[in-house]
Amino acid sequence: MRVFGHPVHAIVVEFPIGLLVTAFVWDAGAWLGLEPRLAIAGYYSELTGLVLGALAVATGVLELLSPALSAELRPKVLRHAGASLAAASLFVVAFALRRKAGADATPTTVVLALEALGAATLGVTGFLGGELVFRHGVGSVEAERRSRRGSSAGSA
Repeated sequence: MRVFGHPVHAIVVEFPIGLLVTAFVWDAGAWLGLEPRLAIAGYYSELTGLVLGALAVATGVLELLSPALSAELRPKVLRHAGASLAAASLFVVAFALRRKAGADATPTTVVLALEALGAATLGVTGFLGGELVFRHGVGSVEAERRSRRGSSAGSA
């Protein structure tokens, strides 16, 4: 899936990653008592990150289902996807817990711990995604050309 020649998944993942990690930073500031209103910024950063994260997951699934993806890379893509879903799940649970208290409530230690673990897991999934793109060329035009040449050569 491309827009103006660029893979959509690589474009849309930046915002949810940034928003979810930033939500943890805002919440940590509120939890430490630096400024109670940081909890509001954390709440809305997390909400927006989760909504945009759904778009990132959807475009990632489309990449996973792409015929251009080689069978040998599929396990690596599945590890990346698993880490992504684990991170998203941690933030979903954290958001569900904090939503009960309201947007302006200082996050609990449990919420903050879930967000910290989610942010760390986003680091892992970012690393795995970077490996796929930069080491293996997933999503690159050249990789898709090689895949098409390979599949047309195999059918000849």
